[in-house]
Amino acid sequence: MTIDGLYENYFLTGNDIWISVIEFDEGGDVKELELTVTNLTTGATLPMFRFYPDPNNNFRFNISQIVRALMPLPNHITPNSIQQLQFHFLGRYVDPALPVQQQTIQKYFVRGGRSKNANLKWNLETNQNLIVGPWIDWGVTLPGTPYSKFGPTINPIPFPIPELTIRIDCSHKILKFANSIGGYQFFVFDRWEIKEKSKAGKIQKLWTDSLPTDNFQNLEIESEETITFHARTPFEAQEVFQELAKSLEVYLWNPNPANPTPLTVSNWERLKLEGSESYENNWDRVYENKIEFGFSKYVTNKI
Repeated sequence: MTIDGLYENYFLTGNDIWISVIEFDEGGDVKELELTVTNLTTGATLPMFRFYPDPNNNFRFNISQIVRALMPLPNHITPNSIQQLQFHFLGRYVDPALPVQQQTIQKYFVRGGRSKNANLKWNLETNQNLIVGPWIDWGVTLPGTPYSKFGPTINPIPFPIPELTIRIDCSHKILKFANSIGGYQFFVFDRWEIKEKSKAGKIQKLWTDSLPTDNFQNLEIESEETITFHARTPFEAQEVFQELAKSLEVYLWNPNPANPTPLTVSNWERLKLEGSESYENNWDRVYENKIEFGFSKYVTNKI
């Protein structure tokens, strides 16, 4: 049994991972292939998968969805974007007298995904910084650290030498976001606007026998709060903004003055992306960026 497609390591889970199982040893007609996948980092296992061959006794399938199902929920305080998975293949022949074929493979997978690029692969190197684009010196103290991948682990690293400097005003807001290769980066804004909107929902009519008595009551109020950031970004830094605009994890630094540590979950407020726009200004070699986020709702105003 030959398994083709898993020769590399540190595959990005957001990209397709096609594998082929071919060249069974006994030469008979193959009946089926059983696959059991286990996350060795967390211990979680999915129910067994069963595949059936093409007319040439070969199997070909995409394992990316299987892998994503075994990835744990993201943790930006202690990053867990690298997980080790084990694949156990068992092939059965139509002739029950032929012995089953078995093989076990262990590989690492990284939460992330890249778009097509002639110079990049859909997996990471054994040791590399988990930073996309240039590391930006914003002129402010960032609440956290960049990360590097050393083999199977993610470790904090000293801040790299800034490749680009962008100065912002004293009044600013810091966003932390998951990038496309399993790391976390920062983007700092000094221009924003916050909007609050509310709308009445259902109204219940009440019976009343006098004018001083109210004849209705509000049953619900719908409200939402959004924040829109604006940034004039040099061409060299636009890749970092694009990573922010595509991130599934974005956090606003909102520390408790009594305990302003970046390792405290409550000092970060998760945002949900509402939309973003970018316009290229080739004359000034900058991008005019706008990105809007919504805040989580914790209160239900209903009777």
